[in-house]
Amino acid sequence: MVRKLLLILFIALVATLELSAQATLRGTVTDEAKGETLIGTYVTVKSGGKATTVVTDLDGNYNINLEPGKYQVEATYLGYAKSQINDVLVKAGQANVLDIKLSNDDKVLNTVVISIYKVPLIEQDKTTSGGVLTSEQIRTSPLRDINSLAANTAGLSAIDGGSVTIKGSRSDATAYILDGIRVRGALPPSLEIEQLQVITGGIEAQYGDVTGGIISVTSKGPASKFSGALEAETSKYLDPYGQSLFNLNLSGPIIRNKNKTESILGFRISAQYTEQEDDNPRAFGAYRVKDAKLKELEAKPIRLLGNTPLAAAEYTRNEDVELVKTRPFEGRTRLDLTGKLDARLTKNIDLTLSGNLNRQVNQFTPANWAMLNTARNPFNYDNRFRVNLRLRHRLSGNTATSTTDAADAKSKRGALIRNAYYTLQGSYEKGYDNTEDQIHKDRLFDYGYIGEFNYQWIPVYGQTTWSGGKEVFGQLFGHTGYEQVFTGYKPGTQNPIRANYNNSIDVGASTDQRFLARNSFLANTVDRVWGLKNYSNVGDVYNRFSKGESNAYTFQATAGFDLLLGGSEKGRHSIQLGLLYEQRDERSYVLQPESLWEVARLFANKHLGGLDTNKIIGYNNVQIPFTGQTVDSVAQLANL
Repeated sequence: MVRKLLLILFIALVATLELSAQATLRGTVTDEAKGETLIGTYVTVKSGGKATTVVTDLDGNYNINLEPGKYQVEATYLGYAKSQINDVLVKAGQANVLDIKLSNDDKVLNTVVISIYKVPLIEQDKTTSGGVLTSEQIRTSPLRDINSLAANTAGLSAIDGGSVTIKGSRSDATAYILDGIRVRGALPPSLEIEQLQVITGGIEAQYGDVTGGIISVTSKGPASKFSGALEAETSKYLDPYGQSLFNLNLSGPIIRNKNKTESILGFRISAQYTEQEDDNPRAFGAYRVKDAKLKELEAKPIRLLGNTPLAAAEYTRNEDVELVKTRPFEGRTRLDLTGKLDARLTKNIDLTLSGNLNRQVNQFTPANWAMLNTARNPFNYDNRFRVNLRLRHRLSGNTATSTTDAADAKSKRGALIRNAYYTLQGSYEKGYDNTEDQIHKDRLFDYGYIGEFNYQWIPVYGQTTWSGGKEVFGQLFGHTGYEQVFTGYKPGTQNPIRANYNNSIDVGASTDQRFLARNSFLANTVDRVWGLKNYSNVGDVYNRFSKGESNAYTFQATAGFDLLLGGSEKGRHSIQLGLLYEQRDERSYVLQPESLWEVARLFANKHLGGLDTNKIIGYNNVQIPFTGQTVDSVAQLANL
């Protein structure tokens, strides 16, 4: 008894991984005619060139831990016809039941009985609410986005493929799991998904830190034979939205066993590229100023009404505006690269290495830009990659070897623990994102630059005379500071349209206040147009630059076993233990680059901050005319 308890404790200690993208296939093998259980029946599960064989125990039961997906199940027993069941669907996060009946009828003894698996109407072990989509259902669906596919489940909602909300919770309360690891970045393309599970209620204890629901994705593994597929579709010549998709995948075994019947090392790689000319088209299109009129406004954005400057766009007529079905410069591209290596180190140990690379480029229209500035739409870049390594080891139970037979199964009659396994899994994920103007990018001082404004600082001398205790002007008193005098302006090339706002102004003017556009400044009388100033005028620059970086380190461990009290199937309990360690580092900053010019002005003379401005420079004990009083500070002078 002590040894059994120590074994349980040991399994608990080594249990260090997986949120569990795993599932269980179990059942009972019986004689079709008599209904008796068949002890020591070989049950083989095949998928992707890999095969796992177990034998039934004293009660004729078998139990196998598997990845979610579809399998071919074979049952073999001496003196009985071999049974083969195709397309057995194993769903994630639950025990899937498949009972098998074998026949010893002489008419079918030397044949293979092949049948197709039928999904049971009532799932006995289902304790959660939600839904499951298989790869076949995903392939035949017109939807390509994972969020849109998941939103077909009752209780979920997503607008235009955006973030999913589950039963009214916020979108950040939805947890995304890929092959057993919680992720935040982009999930693989829908064509690379073996099974998509949505959990909306009855969430099991193995899922922590979830307040909304779970979307769990199992990616496809290597195929049993060399295979590949190429898919291409486009709507460029059928509609104005220009959506295109190109997908290529290759899969197959790299190393087989000596008999060439099983894959020891297999691979799967895929690449998908998608492109949209307008990633969020409007139902009734969008209005914009025609190109010819827009060029005219950009060349001369100001009209003078007398001496009052007005925005030339205010004079735009109906014939200068057009309704377009597709918003210009609103494209999005996405590149997905995925890969997986699946190795069988021994009959009981599997090793899987997988990776994903995702790059998205999205050009978008800021608020109030749709009419006059779409050609200058900024870009958002999002890049992310992840690597996932998993080791799964079946420790004990009824895994078959070359010496396994019915006698072995009978010897386990009193075994307390069966079907023990553990899984170790580690993941690293890194992401970059930034938003920037399409021309200036990270040249931050170019964002608000209009041109070169030249100034001179001329000394200023106070002139004052005191008579009868009153101040009168006329006599030189002393140096009181400097006057900033504007001497000239030279337009820059960084923002030529914005510089055109000053073309109607005399560049020889004596003050820069006459210029409508200055560095980081545009007069508010012309910066917006029409009605309540709802649209930005021509030449606007997206005044935002952001950059972010994130890292995620995850380590998980899971151990599980069946505990059979009294050695009987009636006393079977499935025990699962796990541990999750997750570390995330996130860094980001956001700037309004035009404001850098304002900050620069404030700090231009910061190096002079150590001077005592309370002293009258160059004068000590200054005598006030007519009064005979002397002062040596501005404060004393102000108190006279």
